[in-house]
Amino acid sequence: MDLLFVNGPVHNGPFTFKDSPGKAVGLLIAEALNSLLGNPTVRHLWNCATLANDLRHRSLNPLLPREEFEADQIRRKYHGSAWQYHEVEIATDADAEVCALALDIITDRLSAKAMEITYQTVHTCIRCGHMGGLIPPSECAVCGSERFRSERQRHLVVRRPINRPVLEQADLYGTTSARHLRAIASNYPERLLLSRTRNYGISLDEIGLPGSVLDARAAVHIAALAETRRLRGTEIVMTATPKAIANIAAHGLLFREHEGIRLRYGPHGRVPAPAVRLTDVDPADHQRILFRRWFLPLTVLGRTTDLSSSQIPAIFTYFRKAWLLREQKTAGYTLRNVRKAIRTGDHQWIMRKHVLASLLRTLAPPTTCVRAHSSNIGKARDPLSG
Repeated sequence: MDLLFVNGPVHNGPFTFKDSPGKAVGLLIAEALNSLLGNPTVRHLWNCATLANDLRHRSLNPLLPREEFEADQIRRKYHGSAWQYHEVEIATDADAEVCALALDIITDRLSAKAMEITYQTVHTCIRCGHMGGLIPPSECAVCGSERFRSERQRHLVVRRPINRPVLEQADLYGTTSARHLRAIASNYPERLLLSRTRNYGISLDEIGLPGSVLDARAAVHIAALAETRRLRGTEIVMTATPKAIANIAAHGLLFREHEGIRLRYGPHGRVPAPAVRLTDVDPADHQRILFRRWFLPLTVLGRTTDLSSSQIPAIFTYFRKAWLLREQKTAGYTLRNVRKAIRTGDHQWIMRKHVLASLLRTLAPPTTCVRAHSSNIGKARDPLSG
């Protein structure tokens, strides 16, 4: 496969898809595009190696092994939503294959001197010992203390290459208006710590940093690379909001290419949660389900701004017209045209009415959405297939 799409690993926070369906937009975009390209099933990616979950694990169920805790929290995300968890394939940024790939990449980058392990002056909390980073924060993220001390510790460090921006236009898929995003992504210090004090994640013990794990902002890139390698792809587009991309781009600078695999970002805007919710839609209403779970997410691909609720009626009117036109024959159109557009990053095909109408005619209503309570995101068939 020359091109795969995967969601930017979703933070395993305190939400469910039932009450926060908007968090699934990146997943839905990736699933729709992979289906149109005829790609195999791509797993849902989750970000579990975060300080927030260190604290939640400690407060909610400290006796439960962390891996089981994370799995339980993810399982709850799908409960009561349109998807059955036991049929969904998932992967996290702390899985064994991700950890192994991370160490391979880090070892390679250390050998090439693109990274280094050096002593750094970091600030640690006097009360609980948590590392706050190179710059002292206003308060400790663990205990809230405002008192820190300076310590010399060994850390994995990356320095930004000279004369190379953090984010280039070529790193982005499907958008040409990303100057502001690229500027924000570049607003990071020249020197970054990639080793963090966390209870869970990609252990750095093997490279001489016992008790440290790889920064989750780097780990999410490796999770995407690992999924691409599993499916033997050569290029992966990771869907994410512009804010998320700006937050992780600097940490992923040395983790976007490995063994012939290239990772790019697919920015997308947010969709108002009610607009993609299925619980208030008749399962037999193929048109509305298709609009909410397939068409609407694709319309925000490439956007660096969010979709507002006031825009939804006009977008639905456009979709409704294409739906009514689907029985008419459109000369010269084939699925090949859409696949070519997807591969070249031209996402505007979705807003070409006759192209959309032809696609709706070619592909049957989305069984995986219609029969929501027996559907399967992870193992789903083509969302437009019968």
